[in-house]
Amino acid sequence: MKKILNVFIAAGLILSLASCSEKSKNNAKDNIDDAKNKVENAADKAGDKIDKAVDNVQDAWEDTKDDVKDGAKDAKKEINKAADKAGKQIDKVADDAKDAWNDTKKDVKKATDKASKEIKQVGDSIKKNLN
Repeated sequence: MKKILNVFIAAGLILSLASCSEKSKNNAKDNIDDAKNKVENAADKAGDKIDKAVDNVQDAWEDTKDDVKDGAKDAKKEINKAADKAGKQIDKVADDAKDAWNDTKKDVKKATDKASKEIKQVGDSIKKNLN
C-alpha cells in the first residue's frame, strides 16, 4: 500500500515540478511532503489497529478453544454417566428376567408334578374300577 502511494506521490511530484515555477515547485514539494507524512501516519495507525484486531482475534480463538475443550470434557462426563446408568438398568432388567425365568421353571415343575400326580391318581382309579 505504501509503495503504491509513494508511486502516486512521486508521479505527482514529477508533474508538479515539470510545470511549476521555482516558488510553486517549493510549495508543491512541501504539500507533497505533508501529504506523504499524513499518508504514512494514517498507514501506521491502520497497521496498529490491524495488529490490535489480530491480537483480539487470537485471544478470542484461544478462549473459544478452551470453551470447546471444557464443553467436550463435560459432554464426556455426561455420556459416561448415562452409559453407567444404562448399564445398571440393563443389568437390573437381565436379573429380573433371570428371576422370572427361574420362577417360571419352578411353576412349570410344580404344575408338571401336580399333573403327574393327578394322572397317576386317575390311572390308579381306572385300574381299581377295572378290577
